[in-house]
This record gives sequence, structure tokens and C-alpha cells, in this order.
Amino acid sequence: MFFKITYNDKKSPATAGFSLVELLVTISIVTLITAIVMIRYSSFDSSVLLNNQAYEIALDIRETQVRAISIQARDPGTGDAFTSNYGLFYDIDEPTEYIFFQDTGSNNGKYDLGEEIETLHLDGRFIISSITSNGSVTENEASIIFKRPNFDAIMEDDSNNSLNSVEITVQAKRNSSSNRKVIIYSSGQVTVE
Repeated sequence: MFFKITYNDKKSPATAGFSLVELLVTISIVTLITAIVMIRYSSFDSSVLLNNQAYEIALDIRETQVRAISIQARDPGTGDAFTSNYGLFYDIDEPTEYIFFQDTGSNNGKYDLGEEIETLHLDGRFIISSITSNGSVTENEASIIFKRPNFDAIMEDDSNNSLNSVEITVQAKRNSSSNRKVIIYSSGQVTVE
């Protein structure tokens, strides 16, 4: 007695592969997931770029502080040592830039024309939307100066009022609700919120 085993090489229509409906459903699900990821990635990317811009402003403030503390120059006329005061000037009328300067000449503790060393620019997607001092008063301008040998910040507004703190708000041009604040205290502390 021999048994013969045969295999059927023909597949039934039910197991032949994907139907058109199954394929369309699968493509729809993949497309939906891809769209959600891309939208999330875009908002995540904008948030990261805004954080980077705020930290770049804070770093420029810290570099200005270190430069003012570490540099001691000599008066070319007398040869006497004198301290160089360095600072940053923010103007709400120029929301895409701020000025790094050396307080020379009048040595008045604020920015004057002709004292600029470099104009620093924000990323084109962001602006400085407001300058707030002492927690509530909105200013048009603010000068932040550091004088050797102190780490303290000397801050003045456009009316020559001394300030205890300055908040610089950076926001995205396309989304005014997306912003970060760089806060400078008279003690020289710089924070980003």
C-alpha cells in the first residue's frame, strides 16, 4: 500500500495577495502617520530654533561681560591703564539686530553713535518683540554695560533711568505666541525662560 501525496501549486483567490481596498487602506494609514509626524516635526523644529536664538542672545551678553572683565587697555596718550567698558544696545525700532559696543569717549554708561564694534543680527525667522525693565515697564531701548572689575551689569533705558533687570522677548515672526525671554539682572546673572 502506497499513499500518494500531492501538492496543489495553485493558490486560492482568497490568499492570492492584497486586494485593492486593503492596499488603499494601508496607504491611507501610512500617509496619515507621515503627515502627523511632519507637522509635529515642524513645530518641534521651530521651538528648537527659538530656544537657540534666545540662548545665542544670552551667550552674547555673557561674552560681553567676560570681555569687559578680562580686558585692560592702556590710554595711548598717557600710557596709564584704564578699564574698557563693553556693552550691548537693544532698540525695539530695530527688532532684528542689536549692537555690541565699547563705551568710549564720554564713558557715560550707555551706547552713543560711533561706539559700535559690531552689529549682531538675529536669525531671519525671529524678532525682538519687546524690552521690559524692572518687571513691568516697556522700554524702546536698553543699554547693558559691564565695567571692570565688577561682574555687575549697569543697565539704563532710553530716559537714562537705572534698571534692576531687563527682559528681552524674542518671538517667531510667524507665530507671536511662540516666544522666549532673556532676563539680565543687575547682579550680572543672565537667564533664559
